[in-house]
Amino acid sequence: MTLADFIAQHNVTAKAERRTHNPNMPHAAPGMHHWCVFLRRRTTEPEGLLGLPVSVSMPVPFSQKFERVEEPTIEEVLGRLASNARTIENCPTFEQWCSELGMDNDSRRAERTYETCKRQAALLKEFLGKQAYEDLLFDTERQ
Repeated sequence: MTLADFIAQHNVTAKAERRTHNPNMPHAAPGMHHWCVFLRRRTTEPEGLLGLPVSVSMPVPFSQKFERVEEPTIEEVLGRLASNARTIENCPTFEQWCSELGMDNDSRRAERTYETCKRQAALLKEFLGKQAYEDLLFDTERQ
């Protein structure tokens, strides 16, 4: 399944708002473009009262390179979250994660990045539900 198919199947939408900084990137280079992207999903799963549709949301701090000025797409945001989460799932310890990504396991910055990815992976799993989360990470084509 493609990422676009996954987004349609799981009723995921996004709205982006400009921000002056990304709280997950305290040392971001000047001139980067920062956003808070609000992912939203409509569902009729058991958490809805009497099976009625409910909406769940997840705010995602998101930053782009200097040359990108347009709003990030839902595919970019969900794709990046999925890539980061998949790395966390495949490398459950900080040392494994650093080794996989070629990062220094004696770096506080690397440790903060790892913890951010871990936290966002948990939020993504809660947002999508376990099965959809696994489908996104392991059965969905991403660019």
